[in-house]
Amino acid sequence: MLEDDRILGICIIADVIASRKADKKEELKKMVSMLNETFKEGLLTDFTVRSGDEIFGILRKFSDSYRALKEMLRLSDELNVPLYVGLGLGFITNRDITNPHEVNGPAIWDAADALSMLKKEKNGTHKGVQIQKTFKFYFYSSGDLPYEALNSHLYFLFERVLKRTEKQKEVVEAVENLADSNKYGEIGERLGYDKFPSTNVSKILARADFNLVSNAEKSLIKLLNYFQKQIQSNEDISRD
Repeated sequence: MLEDDRILGICIIADVIASRKADKKEELKKMVSMLNETFKEGLLTDFTVRSGDEIFGILRKFSDSYRALKEMLRLSDELNVPLYVGLGLGFITNRDITNPHEVNGPAIWDAADALSMLKKEKNGTHKGVQIQKTFKFYFYSSGDLPYEALNSHLYFLFERVLKRTEKQKEVVEAVENLADSNKYGEIGERLGYDKFPSTNVSKILARADFNLVSNAEKSLIKLLNYFQKQIQSNEDISRD
């Protein structure tokens, strides 16, 4: 990459909440390793641990940020690591984009600003998204991007996903992993519903807001893809 080259990406910087109260270095190493394995095909800069209690990484596609947030939330719960997560969408500028200590650009600055805003938040003076006490995140862009739409959309999504019961989670996961989503009867039988298995699965999915969440997720991915294409288009026009 040349010095004046710029590439679009989404930077994610996470910091341990109240890190002085507990040493989470080993847990962070595990988290970074699992994130790199999950997103190995879509990374511009590998996730790494910086400054002892901070996770840093850059994804190529804006749309991968939703999956990344869900995975970080899962790992945060599993490894008992409370997190602030700042996300910045935009350009990255540096000759060595694989080096987390050298890479630079607006996306990195915006992610750092988002993280700083979360840490300074007091009495609701900032709109960071708290989906539970141990996990807070915020998308931010210093440009013209209407980033607040992402924060609102994600709050809506996580609010509905996190209120699901264990049974609802089990059924949703089974449906999402089923090649033919119409075969609810198979899932119902597998879960022990001897009578009307398909009907029972449909009822559980309705209570879990399955279709509502699924459509909202698709809409979010489209929005993130649109933002990325629009920013790239504006950049191409400015170079002409």
